[in-house]
Amino acid sequence: MDDDELDAQIAHGGSAGWVYSQLKALRVQYGKLIDERYPRIPRRVSGYNLNHLLPNKDGRFNIARALVGSESTCVTILEAKVQLVYSYPQRVLLVLGYPSVYEAADHVPELLQYKPIGFEGIDPDLLTEEDIELSPVRCPDPEASKRMVAAIDEVGEAGDTLGGTFRVIARGVPPGLGSYVHWDRKLDGKLAQAVMSINAIKGVEFGAGFEGASRRGSEFHDQIDYEEGRFRHLTNRAGGITGGVTNGEPIDLRVAIKPISTMKKPMQSIDLRTKEKTEAHYERSDVCVVPAAGVIGEAVVALTLADAFLEKFGGDSMPELERNYRAYVESIAQ
Repeated sequence: MDDDELDAQIAHGGSAGWVYSQLKALRVQYGKLIDERYPRIPRRVSGYNLNHLLPNKDGRFNIARALVGSESTCVTILEAKVQLVYSYPQRVLLVLGYPSVYEAADHVPELLQYKPIGFEGIDPDLLTEEDIELSPVRCPDPEASKRMVAAIDEVGEAGDTLGGTFRVIARGVPPGLGSYVHWDRKLDGKLAQAVMSINAIKGVEFGAGFEGASRRGSEFHDQIDYEEGRFRHLTNRAGGITGGVTNGEPIDLRVAIKPISTMKKPMQSIDLRTKEKTEAHYERSDVCVVPAAGVIGEAVVALTLADAFLEKFGGDSMPELERNYRAYVESIAQ
């Protein structure tokens, strides 16, 4: 119908006249806005097209198309809202194998162009003790080791200090150490307490740790597999401990240590007697203690694991302890 026909229907009054009058009011009030801003999306895609409230190319108004939002439904659109739902980008775990630590390190710059969420540039299973001890900062990547040494030298000349992180991995730990019931016997809690007791330590994470907090559950939890007569996890984001108990995977923890506070270039402080501003007292200090702290970290982790091992398997002698352990391993293998 055209405008004259529409006005005639309104003039008849009644329920039909009221509906027509409301449609005309909507067109008059919002017609220009709809035409300018609302995309002309086919109804089969959008479910409803607001442009149906406007006259067609011949200047005629189709009342049926304006009223019918879906089959067998009579509706009038008074307000339209669009809700955008964020779709997470797809994430995949990519495992790359290299013949040596050095070739893996050389490939890291190329991988960075793909903007990974995170990755381990070094596979711990490829490392040897010699690879670590060859570096003055106990870093198995030769190029990264050189950059670390250069950074320490630069900061030392400026009279400042540096912190950092170190990583401890314990392999061959049997499943079942710790407790999933007693809060004070959970092994990750004990390990965290032991590591945090080292001077200047400010944080510890197991497995994926803080980075894992940004993932969904399906992207974090380790799936279980059975292969060659034994259970295993396809990943180790839990860091070898689940629910306070070792799960058979290597215990993997990373520790953060702050820059030490004694600096050649002292910071401002307050004299306790005079309450006046002064500079902090300086004594001999290192620039970066991260490499040394890593050795201490290995020691406290080993002691804590030994204590958990004794707690579970007990005994008054090594033969008795070994016998209890062997019996346990055989029982869980059945």
